[in-house]
Amino acid sequence: VSGGWQLNGTAVLNTAASPANLQLTAATGQQAGSAFYPTAVPGVGISAAFDAYIGSGSGGDGLTFTLANASVTRPTALGVNGGGLGFSGIAGIAVALDTHTDAVNPSNNFVGVANGPFAGSTQELNYLVTNSSIPALRGTVHHFVVTTSSTGIAVTMDGTPVLNYATTSLP
Repeated sequence: VSGGWQLNGTAVLNTAASPANLQLTAATGQQAGSAFYPTAVPGVGISAAFDAYIGSGSGGDGLTFTLANASVTRPTALGVNGGGLGFSGIAGIAVALDTHTDAVNPSNNFVGVANGPFAGSTQELNYLVTNSSIPALRGTVHHFVVTTSSTGIAVTMDGTPVLNYATTSLP
């Protein structure tokens, strides 16, 4: 959470927690929060490690680690809440941790790569690849590493590879 991140919407730095952490939304509905690194970096060659916690119950749908297109997305960007996971409406590509099922989601517990909203809906993401064979996202802290290369995106969860997406066009 260090490094001068730009916090938007409901996102806050929770310094009362040990260690301090970023809270994108509170445990209430219809919220969206985002945190952007304010300096553009190349989309290829990133290795980002973070711990994610999605509360138990029927709260938020999930969250995304977004690789935004800095030529059109400002650090103050805030995507659509709900099924948009705070990403819908932002130009780029995102690794999503999703805990809600509907017509376009494979299950109520999956990791996926999305490239924007599903055609005709800002509330649903267009998933390019997903993996539902993962441990439960809700109620447990999980460690994720997202790595980008000239050939795509790789995601590990608690040290186990869970997703690979081949692409040569990263923002």
